[in-house]
Amino acid sequence: MIVAEIQKNSLKEQRIQFIRNHQQAFDVEPIYTLRLFEDFVMEVEGDCNIEASCKIELDKLIASRFMLFFKDQSQEWQKYLTQSLAFFRQVESRVGVQLDYSLLQKFLGHNFDFSKLTVLSMWVGTTQKELEKTKIDNIRLYYYKSFKME
Repeated sequence: MIVAEIQKNSLKEQRIQFIRNHQQAFDVEPIYTLRLFEDFVMEVEGDCNIEASCKIELDKLIASRFMLFFKDQSQEWQKYLTQSLAFFRQVESRVGVQLDYSLLQKFLGHNFDFSKLTVLSMWVGTTQKELEKTKIDNIRLYYYKSFKME
């Protein structure tokens, strides 16, 4: 049990180190959403992957976002959705930030069948410019709905 806890903590530290290495490589300013994202990553229970991406604008290579993919074999999608929404509420607690959940609510409807979900992911933008430009769109929750063959 102690070994499992040490391994779990080591994996969480590796996730944070990955995020920070990307920030350092691209000289990313530590905006508040990234600090919240790091805290969120440390709290995630279960298996997940983190992807760091960049984009090219004119002649510049720019860090653009971190994406977290929940990939736990237990497929506790509702739990991961709840964790993700709690993260979004933290982001919203900052003055001037308001997220629009209407499309998510429309997508989920009243009787969403989580057993048909294969991947759940969310991302956070890495720059203040993106945050100022979009306010809502730099943090998203994606659901990839693919139906399993029966």
